[in-house]
Amino acid sequence: RISSSLQCKYESHNNRAFQIRSQVIHSMNDQQQTQTHQQTQTQTQHKNHQVVGRDAAQTVGMDTIVRAATAPEKERVTLFNLKGATNQLLHCPNEDCKFVKNEINDILETLKEQLTIQRISSSLQCKYESHNNRAFQIRSQVIHSMNDQHQQQTKTQTTQRNHQVVGRDAAQTVGMDTFVRAATASEKERVALFESQKSDAHTDQSIIIPPLQPKRGLQVREDIADAIIRILTKLKSESKPQTTCRVGDLKSLLSNVEQHELRSSLDLVCDLTLLSFARQCVQLGALAIDG
Repeated sequence: RISSSLQCKYESHNNRAFQIRSQVIHSMNDQQQTQTHQQTQTQTQHKNHQVVGRDAAQTVGMDTIVRAATAPEKERVTLFNLKGATNQLLHCPNEDCKFVKNEINDILETLKEQLTIQRISSSLQCKYESHNNRAFQIRSQVIHSMNDQHQQQTKTQTTQRNHQVVGRDAAQTVGMDTFVRAATASEKERVALFESQKSDAHTDQSIIIPPLQPKRGLQVREDIADAIIRILTKLKSESKPQTTCRVGDLKSLLSNVEQHELRSSLDLVCDLTLLSFARQCVQLGALAIDG
């Protein structure tokens, strides 16, 4: 019985709504038929300037070119629909007005439920993240370009330093894996020329002549002096081909030594001693970096 009662109410409501719609449609048709030719031309020209909405839709044909609507155009259609609904409410009976108002209230409640602070915040957060990601890519490109320039400059300086095989700058590049050899006469002269230019510049800048300093030379502890001198002599020997050796393997040059005193002196030579010896010899011009 409840179902049949509701069914009857729905049918009566639909019939009443159909009658109202029919009356509205007939009245609109009558108004359109009573318009003058001049008003029709004016409306046609007005429709041609519209790109969205009901009037614009009536002008669409098979040769019409369409595109995606912009945000202002969408808002214009929404505003037009709201005005149309308001006009219909003014011309509807009380019962239908209540029904339409209820529907509008339901729509507004739905919008209130969907347009929450959390959703707006999450949407803004997504926009912020996309903006930051795009800005981070641009910043990364600038940072990488700056790093590439710095690395290129550093590489150029390192390359210039690596071309030096004797002297103070070359000595700073010597490591345990560096190969060394006896310096040539021209390489020794280069170190001597550099040292003389340095001393002349120091003398020109000084008003008071500094006291005489002892002549620079290889400084070695007495307990390892025999082994170090033997290693240097082995490297500076005039054998063919020229003797080259890795700094970490300099002790291997004396692997066949059988003298007890020299063997005990060689046992005291550590890796740090070999590295210091190689660097000092390269700085003084006694040895040179091979390659």
